[in-house]
Amino acid sequence: MATDEAHSLASELLAARSGRRRYLLRVVGQSMVGARIEDGDLLVIEEDEAPPEGAVIVALLRGGEEVTVKRIYREDGKLRLRPENGDHEELVLPAEDVRVQGRVVYVIHPPRKKAGGGAA
Repeated sequence: MATDEAHSLASELLAARSGRRRYLLRVVGQSMVGARIEDGDLLVIEEDEAPPEGAVIVALLRGGEEVTVKRIYREDGKLRLRPENGDHEELVLPAEDVRVQGRVVYVIHPPRKKAGGGAA
């Protein structure tokens, strides 16, 4: 692949047509595996403080001490943050305790290592 082709792909992923800023975030954990978001993946996040119902979002919790990726649902002044993994519990928090940073617009899966440690 030529260098300019790689740059075009990066530009496409990070250029928001809406004028909103985009950035990358690396996933740590398995709470969203049902949405095909796994530990080590890179997420392209588009800033959006009011994403649509059911969107996969990135939010700051506990005064910014914790970052989470979940599906968002709004209910009577509270936000329900739902994981896509039955081993994880959903979070129901007062809306003022959650700072939605943006929504996931792309998921980039790195190549996985094969079992046995041999070269691919």
